[in-house]
Amino acid sequence: MGLFIDFSALIAGDEEQLYRNLSNPEDWPLDPDVGPVARASALSRLRLTPLTLDELRVRRYEMAEELRADRRARAESHRQIAHDLKHWATVDADEGRIGRLLSAAELNNSLAQTLDSLTAQPFEDVPTAYEKRVTYEHELERLEREQTELKARWSIWRSGRRVRDERLQDVACRMKELRQLIEIVACEQEAAAEQSRADWTALEDAKRLVAEADGRAKFNQALPDIRTRLCTQWHACEQVKQYEDEIALTMAIGDVLMTLSSTLPVATLAVLVVKIGVKKFCNCPA
Repeated sequence: MGLFIDFSALIAGDEEQLYRNLSNPEDWPLDPDVGPVARASALSRLRLTPLTLDELRVRRYEMAEELRADRRARAESHRQIAHDLKHWATVDADEGRIGRLLSAAELNNSLAQTLDSLTAQPFEDVPTAYEKRVTYEHELERLEREQTELKARWSIWRSGRRVRDERLQDVACRMKELRQLIEIVACEQEAAAEQSRADWTALEDAKRLVAEADGRAKFNQALPDIRTRLCTQWHACEQVKQYEDEIALTMAIGDVLMTLSSTLPVATLAVLVVKIGVKKFCNCPA
């Protein structure tokens, strides 16, 4: 097991992340580069195919009900998280965490109410900043192609050349105007994203708290079995004297815990035991 796991990275991490990993290793991997936040960030950087404003309007009408359903789902997600946070606050013994859990629960209830209110509002046929930006960019790309084609027409009669030059001037003016408009709506788009950022950040923070509390509960549930294998059968109080290096100790504990019937990540359990302290964990004599 130790050959394929970077225990030094796990030991350097924080306990909160380890408990989130116990809650759900797929949603909260110990490597932050493959987590849901990183994946969402990567997707947000993908450039979508530009659409005309008419195409966007048609799509907006088609997506109206989907948007309402998405808002309802997000509101329900906030309510469920608020419920879970309040539950964990009632069973947590740490006053600092209780305060954070209750505060996050209240915030999520407020976000759920806001989303419910937005869902009830009629859907307005007003282009968003993003829709206007992609439309402008689409037109700009078309004009750039036209400009290139016009400049390439050298063998043309004198009368036609005058018409071409006038068209080139019109194209250049419109391109300049479009670039200015793109800058304006880009600022509008960033402002709109900033307004919704607090919503998504609050949701992500609340999910962290719920996952951390759930991971702690799972760890506490597995404690008797872990202590039996580690402290009683392996005699950790004596074995720990053989290991001066934390990584070697963690690998050894991980090998012992491989025999657990639990489906929890063994590497995470081993690192948590080392972070807690083997002597403290097993109540070793001084």
